[in-house]
Amino acid sequence: MEISIAQKGKVTVVTLNGAIDAADVNTVRDVLSAQVKGGQSRLVADVGGVVYVSSAGLRTLVQILKDTTRKGGDFRLANASARVVKALDITGLTSLFKVFPDVNAAVASFDA
Repeated sequence: MEISIAQKGKVTVVTLNGAIDAADVNTVRDVLSAQVKGGQSRLVADVGGVVYVSSAGLRTLVQILKDTTRKGGDFRLANASARVVKALDITGLTSLFKVFPDVNAAVASFDA
């Protein structure tokens, strides 16, 4: 799993590349949680490079969504591949997440 973090104005963009599975879910959770604990409540996960997401990975994403909304922010997904969208659909999580075609649209949606 490769993870990078960038600031776009008041929004933190976390780019994830690889699989969010049992081997990497703790790393993903720790990185995202650290952003929220550090005061970043407007998060976008660029999941364009995510090739697989396990049920544990989905639980982690839901937890980060809850954490950010509790702090008055939101957690949005960008560049979701068909595989990630299918995982959200199958688990009924599509209605929870705001999914955008690209990072710029996701970042701009915070000001809309």
